[in-house]
Amino acid sequence: MSPKGLGWIIVDSLDTMMLMNLTEPLADARNLTWNQDQDINTFETTICMMGGLLSAHYLSTQLPHIASKRDSVYLAKAVDLADRLLVAYDFSSGISYASVNIGKREGIVSHADGGASSTAEAATVQLPTGVKGPLSPKMDHLVCFLPGTIAMAVSSRDPFLAHLSDVMRQATEGRTLAEALRDPNWTIHHEGDVKLAIEIMDTCWGMCAVTDTSLAPEITWFNASNADLQSQPGDRWLRTQGSALSKWKEDYTIKPLDAHNLQRPETVESVFMMYRITGNSIYREWGWKILQSFQKHTIVPDGEGYTSLNDVRTAPPEARDNMESFWLAETHKYLYLLFSPTDCMPLTEVVFNTEAHSFPRFTPKGSLKTGW
Repeated sequence: MSPKGLGWIIVDSLDTMMLMNLTEPLADARNLTWNQDQDINTFETTICMMGGLLSAHYLSTQLPHIASKRDSVYLAKAVDLADRLLVAYDFSSGISYASVNIGKREGIVSHADGGASSTAEAATVQLPTGVKGPLSPKMDHLVCFLPGTIAMAVSSRDPFLAHLSDVMRQATEGRTLAEALRDPNWTIHHEGDVKLAIEIMDTCWGMCAVTDTSLAPEITWFNASNADLQSQPGDRWLRTQGSALSKWKEDYTIKPLDAHNLQRPETVESVFMMYRITGNSIYREWGWKILQSFQKHTIVPDGEGYTSLNDVRTAPPEARDNMESFWLAETHKYLYLLFSPTDCMPLTEVVFNTEAHSFPRFTPKGSLKTGW
């Protein structure tokens, strides 16, 4: 940790604060500097810090209560950080260094795995050549720091699906399901994507509903050996009442070392996307139950923060005294948007990167290509 601190949680949650109009903490978050002798992970810094700054810049020009086309502080910070991250690509292989010293502007090989770089991480932040950045005309490289969003913004055929929400969103291209069904290009393949998304969402909710805290564990194992417990397409186990309710619970096994909860966002992200696209109020109900469970079990005694949990199987659970940045950057944001008007961050106009940072959808021009 840098003596001055890099403001990781602050930057990661900038756009969340903007959406909630939290002006006072936003004012405190503007004083950032990268002039520090600090090693940082290339991938994590890109999706969290770079994504947070670029999203904050975008929202600062869009939201009525904070919009200012003259305020470029977030873009300036993003440009400075991007310059420092570019040294991760200063060699011929094209695979980025795992880390960078942002003060010395030096690429650093991984401290583990014999210096190897993760191909998944490197592919997420791959630098396109000859790209003209739409946010800053002087920064040809800036647009590459929108991990996971360029392909989603221009194509519904991107095969790299990291979340359930991507399946549903790409099937409808961000439109409501009712609108997508009227499209003459709607096919049986889109229909299959929607059915798959609904069924997986049921399974994700089951991971919450099966515990005493109504919060999902980090890992869940499935008991699929018994044919009676193997669901068929179209089955809706979680909507069933009565004695069958206990039957579907037998599908899940939670092992002691997997029972912790880090306040991860993927379930509430999917609930948000499913509600926006289908309009089915059940997803708001599930989101409300998850929010109530977080409020009940993860808020710290003095009420000034939240913590992850050691074991969600029993209530009250033991606290971990730890809060990840994605709790504010993602989980809070998606819960807030779930209960916001549907014209707030419409999915036909906005895409979210893997850290829930929002960017405008755009049509590529000139030499900008997705590569797929």
